Amino acid sequence: SKDCTQINFTSLSSSIVEPKAEIITDINQGQPSQTYLRKFAQYQFRIGEIKRKICYLQDEKELLRRKRVQVSCDLEDYESRILALQLELERVLRFEGQKLSSSIIHGNVDQSFNVEELTSNLS
Repeated sequence: SKDCTQINFTSLSSSIVEPKAEIITDINQGQPSQTYLRKFAQYQFRIGEIKRKICYLQDEKELLRRKRVQVSCDLEDYESRILALQLELERVLRFEGQKLSSSIIHGNVDQSFNVEELTSNLS
């Protein structure tokens, strides 16, 4: 997974309102007020949640990209197989004998088939 701390949040942070400056210090003590501390903690929590969600969505996007590539490769394989089957079926339909050798059903090994049987298997 990628380092999500490197994400540019400038456009995102403009939509999140940071706690207002007037509640930063308590008038009596010069220390940050409890209200400010609470709101700042909420603000930090929200920023953290948004960063986690962005990381999750980036990972999901990458996963979907990989799946799309795999589906595309599978589709090419299926198209090649269908074309090979169609070509073999055309060859079988033009054949006038009783038996025919073909490797289309079981791969690289030629097998002898009855024309009717092979036609049925290819249809």
